[in-house]
Amino acid sequence: MNQAVGSQRATLRVGRNAAARLSAQVGTKLLSLLLVALVTRYEGSAGLGRYVLITTIVGLTAAVSDLGLGTFLTREVARERSATGRRLLLGHLLPLRMASAALGTGLLLVLTWVPIFPGGIRRLFSLGALYLLPNAAMAILGSFVTGRQRMDITSFIDVIARMLTLAGAVPALAAGLGVFGVLACTAAADGVGSSSTVPSSVAGNCCLACVLLRPNGPASCRMHTPSP
Repeated sequence: MNQAVGSQRATLRVGRNAAARLSAQVGTKLLSLLLVALVTRYEGSAGLGRYVLITTIVGLTAAVSDLGLGTFLTREVARERSATGRRLLLGHLLPLRMASAALGTGLLLVLTWVPIFPGGIRRLFSLGALYLLPNAAMAILGSFVTGRQRMDITSFIDVIARMLTLAGAVPALAAGLGVFGVLACTAAADGVGSSSTVPSSVAGNCCLACVLLRPNGPASCRMHTPSP
């Protein structure tokens, strides 16, 4: 009886997570398409080209600087059944992920001095570089929550972040801030997204506090968190 109930719950959890992830992917793609249309309308083809160039380079840098840590964290958190073990995993990988993002930020800032790009593009690189940090925080914390089999939470936050980007980009473009304003809104939205991901699980909130505030790191955190 208990085995049948457990199997039914697992099936429902998989279906819920799959539906949430699919809905979020469709929603974020549509919002991104709308943002591209707005950039084209306000900035023309030249502005769209700048936006695509910056987002492509920043995306490639984010993918490389991830070092596979997000996938590794999701897999190990899903395997680990104890709350303490999960906190330790995040406590060890979060600083490493932020350090790799900081390295990627430095590499992008170097590009601001490369003369092969026009001056306007190089200025956008500097803002794109700063966008890597909140993006990395949101990604690694999202990987942790996904490993806890709560893809509904990460999917919801992804959609909200893209909605915030769009909501900020519209007045920014109307005010003449151009691609610079859009990138600033994207960075701010990812910052809000990463902040929202932390309290989505007590374990993540506890571990982040341990990493940032406690002298002995995550091992000093004794908060009990039940496994899902």
